[in-house]
Amino acid sequence: MAFLETYEEHPEEERKPLPLRRIIMIAGGVFGVIVLIGAVIWGPTLWQVVRQGNPELTIPPKAAGLTLDTSERGQRTAEGMREALSVPVGFDKTVGGVYQDPAAANRSAIVVAGTATLFDPEGTLDDLFSVITDTAGGVTGTHAVDAGPLGGEARCGVTTIDADRVPVCGWADHGSAGLMLFPGHTPEESAPKFVALRGAIQKR
Repeated sequence: MAFLETYEEHPEEERKPLPLRRIIMIAGGVFGVIVLIGAVIWGPTLWQVVRQGNPELTIPPKAAGLTLDTSERGQRTAEGMREALSVPVGFDKTVGGVYQDPAAANRSAIVVAGTATLFDPEGTLDDLFSVITDTAGGVTGTHAVDAGPLGGEARCGVTTIDADRVPVCGWADHGSAGLMLFPGHTPEESAPKFVALRGAIQKR
């Protein structure tokens, strides 16, 4: 009864609302914690987006010991690949070309790449490889490879085109992605050539 009597004697003290200043301080603290958690989770990704954003992509006449095929057939092949890759990713800009090995007519490289702000490079690379699955016999033996000094996600595998096994490699970072096919090459040859070609066409 004593507790009830005390409560009844000072009801205004028990039910006094929090001061506005304290409410603001509490809200500010909660907001600060949310911002801190967001910085921990998204900070590294946003930094990579800024660092890898707005790259320049070009198709030079010579790259990695190969020579650009300027024939109508080569240009048509590159254009077809560019159109196919633009659908799943939604690139802002795309480039493409077919390179020929001067020492071997049966050895070439089909290169297609594009720029965009990409928050999920790994998912983007999945989308690029799905294009090969839709247009050819799929990609088998897919495995991660060294992306080289430009970084990002990179992997290689093998697809089948007209009964020929053709190595395929691709990369994706936060500002660009690309796919390369290497007719006439072995899988062991294609991975280092992929890194060299990417270094020739992509600049930050």
